[in-house]
Amino acid sequence: MDEREIFEFRCRCSGRPFQISAPAPSRGKHLALGAATLGTWLFMYAIYRLGRLYWISKCPQCRKRSRSVFWALVIVLLLSVEFGRTMYYFLISAPQQIVADMSFTDLPDDLDLNAPLAAKDLKSAIGFVWVIAALPAAGMFISTYWPYLILAWASAITLFGLILPSYYRKP
Repeated sequence: MDEREIFEFRCRCSGRPFQISAPAPSRGKHLALGAATLGTWLFMYAIYRLGRLYWISKCPQCRKRSRSVFWALVIVLLLSVEFGRTMYYFLISAPQQIVADMSFTDLPDDLDLNAPLAAKDLKSAIGFVWVIAALPAAGMFISTYWPYLILAWASAITLFGLILPSYYRKP
C-alpha cells in the first residue's frame, strides 16, 4: 500500500503556501512497536517525525526550509537542554551546595522580625528566602519525583512530535 501524506508549508521568501507529498508511515506498525516497547518506540518515532517534518519542509522554488518548523524544533531543543540542566543541578551538583549555603546563612543579630521591610533590605530578604526555603523545597521535590518528571518530559516531547506533523498535514 503506497499511501502518501500531503503537507502544506509557507515559503520563507515569498510567504506563499506550497505542498509537499511524502510517504505516509504505517501507523498500525508504529503503534504495535510502541505497545511492545512500553512507549519507548513512540518517543523515538516522535523525534524521527519532527526531524522528517523539518527535512521535507524545503520550498521547491527558493530551496529554503520552513522557518516555523525550525523555530518549533529550536524551542523544543532549548527547553530540553534547560530541563536536563535543571535535573543535573538539583540531582548532582546542588545537594552539596544547598547544605553549604544553608550553613553559611545566619540571621543578623539586629534583625527585627516585626519591622516593615525596607527597600534596601529587599535583596538580602529575597536571597535569604531563596536559600532557606525555595531552593531546598525545589531540590527536595525534584530529588523525590525525578523519575516522574523525566517521564512527563518524555511524554510531552512525544505528544509534541506526534501532533506537530498533523498541524501541517492536509486532508
